[in-house]
Amino acid sequence: MYMMFGANYELVASGEFYRLFTCMFFHADLLHLIFNMYALYILGTRVERYYGSKRYIVLYLISGLVASLFSCVFNNINVITTDGKTRRGFSSH
Repeated sequence: MYMMFGANYELVASGEFYRLFTCMFFHADLLHLIFNMYALYILGTRVERYYGSKRYIVLYLISGLVASLFSCVFNNINVITTDGKTRRGFSSH
């Protein structure tokens, strides 16, 4: 399910732009979901109280879309490693 609607950036590049939005609501596993829900509970309630419900949801959605865009850009960087090989992204393995 995650790869069907989630962060498959090759498919985003081929025109499936809805993935920039849908990947905000998918999680890798139960622990990922629990951590995100806890963070939203702790931080989100404060932000919502400060900005109000409507502004909070707009901020949440815009932040998610910007994060998806940045992830697309930085996951597609070719990096030349110290051993002379070209790799995608910032991963060292």
